[in-house]
Amino acid sequence: MFVALKASIQEGHAYNKEARQFLETYSGPIDSFYELPYRTFEEELRLGLQKAAPAPTKHGVNGSFFLSDSGGRRAAIFKPMNMEAGAPKNHRLAASSNIQFRDSILPGQGAGNEVLAYELDKQAFGGRYEIPKTILVRLRHEAFEGEELGSAQQFVPDARSLSELHALEIDAISQKEWEKLNFRLISGSTDAHMGNILVSEGKLFLIDSGDDFVGPEGQHQYYDPWTTHPKAHRLLSQQEYNFLHNIDIKKTMHVFEQTALSNEQTSPVLKVSKDKYLTQVTRLYLAKLVGKYRLTQAEWFDIMTPKRGLNGKIYPGQLETIYNKHVGDWLKIHDALEIAVLEQLKKREKTAYEAHPAFHV
Repeated sequence: MFVALKASIQEGHAYNKEARQFLETYSGPIDSFYELPYRTFEEELRLGLQKAAPAPTKHGVNGSFFLSDSGGRRAAIFKPMNMEAGAPKNHRLAASSNIQFRDSILPGQGAGNEVLAYELDKQAFGGRYEIPKTILVRLRHEAFEGEELGSAQQFVPDARSLSELHALEIDAISQKEWEKLNFRLISGSTDAHMGNILVSEGKLFLIDSGDDFVGPEGQHQYYDPWTTHPKAHRLLSQQEYNFLHNIDIKKTMHVFEQTALSNEQTSPVLKVSKDKYLTQVTRLYLAKLVGKYRLTQAEWFDIMTPKRGLNGKIYPGQLETIYNKHVGDWLKIHDALEIAVLEQLKKREKTAYEAHPAFHV
């Protein structure tokens, strides 16, 4: 019975929540529908295009489309490279190859970053942060005005963005799920607003990683408003601290490099510069120190974010300053980051001391 039911689910004939829950109850977790050997994610999307036209999304600066699978279910969001902000076919912003929506990210490079985020989480971090499956794929349809190369990310059903939740709903998100937001800090996202954080059945999903992995010139655009939430000022779990402290930089950057090279072979536009590579190494060093000294997300972000002076001028954050001062000298970068982390702990102690009633006597 179980074999027949599993085969039925694999073929998509009885793919529904009740059947899946029944099977997992008695035979353990099963893979995602798109990871099963019956059809690949890409094959499903191609079959879906034959049955249903892509539906343009309504939000964002990039041209993007909802795609269906062979069964007519909404399956993915496709973002053609030529429809990214500043690219020739983008109709949402003034189209010009000279326009960059984010510093250090050229029009068309967002697709590669989307795939980098997924592969880095999957291969280097064991899927810890559950980035939805994302691939580079060439698809042809009149809605795309021909054949287009772009990123296709698995659709998260029954989801709302964090920005749509009221305070009590956000408070109800578990510590384990909230810690998935650490990936935004590891990858240096410059577009991590709460609309790009989805919640479905209590689980968090990070989407739209096209503006992650910025180089040194893009670090002043870090944007993580969720770090102001009270949950971001709490200590992480010891398990998460242990994970961060034990990140294998060599292994992580091997995955980063191999994925980047694969992307580049698909399209030269997706080439990752040496500066971006080295900046990502710097962020990993910081993540390890965050794990060692047990910083909060807010403290972690404070080291990364630029500062606004009294004159309104934006000044580089500590991470950018340290990178530019010691680029390539990893011992000095590590020591300077460690000093920055220890300064955060001193600030925490000072704040706690000044908040104590005895301080005001």
